[in-house]
Amino acid sequence: MPEIGDTLGRYTLLKRLAVGGMGEVYVAAKPGPVGFGTFVALKVLREELASDRQFVEMLVDEANISMFLNHQNVVSVLDLGEDDGAYYIAMEFVQGVTVERLLEATIQAEEKLPIPLSLHICIELCRALKYAHTRLNHEGKPLNIIHRDVTPANILLSVQGEVKLTDFGIARAQGRIH
Repeated sequence: MPEIGDTLGRYTLLKRLAVGGMGEVYVAAKPGPVGFGTFVALKVLREELASDRQFVEMLVDEANISMFLNHQNVVSVLDLGEDDGAYYIAMEFVQGVTVERLLEATIQAEEKLPIPLSLHICIELCRALKYAHTRLNHEGKPLNIIHRDVTPANILLSVQGEVKLTDFGIARAQGRIH
């Protein structure tokens, strides 16, 4: 796996955020002209999986499904790339926590998640799912996207209170490439 400070394509890895079954997610910087730059979340396919065509195709499918999703409650996919055999997806960076980490902290503090916050998360998540399920392609035909991995680890809560669904890696959609 890449190390902090490594560059993949035009992205420099700054901090590892999470490790999952298919890869790792990093905060990365994308430098721009005249000192302008942005931060992204970079999902990097694990090295041992990058040589398996099936896993590369799954990553490509995730990017292709996500490119049709432009909604305030869905993490935007910005780029798909490969650098010397390392495959990655660049996504919108959401400053905040996963609902999984929020629940773990709440349990550790021997508290309960406030009902208004729980309802807010549920309502916004339902908006994301409705959007994905009813999304049409460029020809006006239903994509029939089904996320299939709605877990607390895939729901992000930003520091501003935004709720965003991420990781369409095992989603089903009409017309998948692979």
